[in-house]
Amino acid sequence: MKEITAEDKDRILGWFYEADVNGNVVPTEDENRDICAILTNDGYIQNGEYRSFLTLKGQSFYLNGGYVKEREEKERPIRIAEEANKKARNAIKSVIQK
Repeated sequence: MKEITAEDKDRILGWFYEADVNGNVVPTEDENRDICAILTNDGYIQNGEYRSFLTLKGQSFYLNGGYVKEREEKERPIRIAEEANKKARNAIKSVIQK
């Protein structure tokens, strides 16, 4: 089974957003059952009588960048530290070469 990515989860959130806010049709949830379970567990969709629907929390999360933005914000300090280490190594190399 393929690993579920942030992009996959945002795609499904987008479907629910389009259905619940813009009135478009949601594709069947059966093929995306695992992702829907994650979204339900995270509180972004809720099971309804006929189909799941986007919660206000889910709507806000989607409009603020979703899982991709969340992942990027978590990775940002690591990227900053890696860039600082790279600059420090380059500075040390230039001092040694002189």
